[in-house]
Amino acid sequence: MSVSGVGAYTSSIASLFSAAQRSASSSSATTAGASNEQPTPSGGSGVQTTDFTSMTRKELFDWMNSKIKNGEMSFDESTTFVSMTLSFPVDGAYTGLNDTEHLNFMKAVEKGMLGAQQRNDSELFDRLQNTLRIMDRYQGEISGVDIRA
Repeated sequence: MSVSGVGAYTSSIASLFSAAQRSASSSSATTAGASNEQPTPSGGSGVQTTDFTSMTRKELFDWMNSKIKNGEMSFDESTTFVSMTLSFPVDGAYTGLNDTEHLNFMKAVEKGMLGAQQRNDSELFDRLQNTLRIMDRYQGEISGVDIRA
């Protein structure tokens, strides 16, 4: 895929996640970091895991960036993830990456796949399906350890 082809996907995918933000359930709006940390025997939460079912846009962006830097993700694979980090507020004023609202990105990708399938957009469906495979592969992966716990 050429870089010039990224724009069409970005706007399609970004609109899916703007809609996901508006319809996010209260169950996915947890306190920052609480949903992806496992309790340690001492009662603290020392091990952080990747959880695409409850992640902020900034956490997703940081996760994706680390995968690119480590050579675990290609630029082409990252374009869908970049699109998911975008949010277009109703007033149109972009305020940066949201680091407070937790979204279920896996569910949003599944909804996007259903929409692409209904529109017979096989190219978008394939990109979203690949994104879901990547998410499945890394779901639950240890992403950090707090040695103070």
